[in-house]
Amino acid sequence: MKVSAVSGYATPVAYAATQPDADQKGPVFLNEPTNRIDFSNSTGAEIECKASGNPMPEIIWIRSDGTAVGDVPGLRQISSDGKLVFPPFRAEDYRQEVHAQVYACLARNQFGTIISRDVHVRAVVAQYYEADVNKEHVIRGNAAVIKCLIPSFVADFVEVVSWHTDSDENYFPGTEYDGKYLVLPSGELHIREVGPEDGYKSYQCRTKHRLTGETRLSATKGRLVITEPVGRVSPKFPTVQTSSSFTANAQAGVTLLCPAQAYPAPMFSVGPRLLSGNDIKVIITHGSQSVTLLCPAQAYPVPLFRVSPRLTSGDESRIVKVDHSKSATLLCPAQAFPVPLFR
Repeated sequence: MKVSAVSGYATPVAYAATQPDADQKGPVFLNEPTNRIDFSNSTGAEIECKASGNPMPEIIWIRSDGTAVGDVPGLRQISSDGKLVFPPFRAEDYRQEVHAQVYACLARNQFGTIISRDVHVRAVVAQYYEADVNKEHVIRGNAAVIKCLIPSFVADFVEVVSWHTDSDENYFPGTEYDGKYLVLPSGELHIREVGPEDGYKSYQCRTKHRLTGETRLSATKGRLVITEPVGRVSPKFPTVQTSSSFTANAQAGVTLLCPAQAYPAPMFSVGPRLLSGNDIKVIITHGSQSVTLLCPAQAYPVPLFRVSPRLTSGDESRIVKVDHSKSATLLCPAQAFPVPLFR
């Protein structure tokens, strides 16, 4: 909430022009509008602003430059109870100065004037879109991530609400299905320890437009192409991309994928923490905190046979001369399986 002067209005701001009696007071917001309002041209929107005071304050809507907002027939109006109303409109009637504007609510009486936070209004003209699901290649025993591809021009307003197979299996966010299936917060379907049976199914995502409430199934169905490993396969990534950046709101979860595949299935670690058999890590960020994560996939298990301890260099003994006033580091570079004990 701001307390400020407004272009065209002479009400002083720093203090009331008239000192109120005990039962008289300046305006106070009961319902201050939120900072951002998005709506579809097919639904319209109403932005409520309520304030208390004695006498009852007058509600006025203003632009960011302080000028008062008036009615625009069929596109914008101010109701008798102070709501800023945007009726549904045709695509060809879109006007940027009305439908992509910064507004504020002003409440005033003879004892003061208050102004709300800026209200960023954005009207979105409904456009037809189709989501798609493609084939994903995976080595048997590894984890697969099936993506729901949403066109960029609606990506800000469309979210994945469920996944479905042609075997009448349904998967929803927030639920783990025996640890094998998981719908990630970003909408992908994560399938652990892929087996031959997973290759016989087809997968579709269902999306929802958060402004219109419309839901629809993806236009295409995706499948898993499962590769049977021949011998050992070292960890590999499906792309040559070496880093990615992510932006998220404070206190929001971010899903980071580490899509390496190997045979036997690899182990994954995120930073210094080991996530055995799991390639998902969700991190909560605070403010503008920056986090750098490494995804060092390693083939696992390690050798399936015992290895006697042996030194990695040919020197079984070595003489090291050290000055009495200095320190020295002595290494014992032996390796074995299981990992050897050192004394």
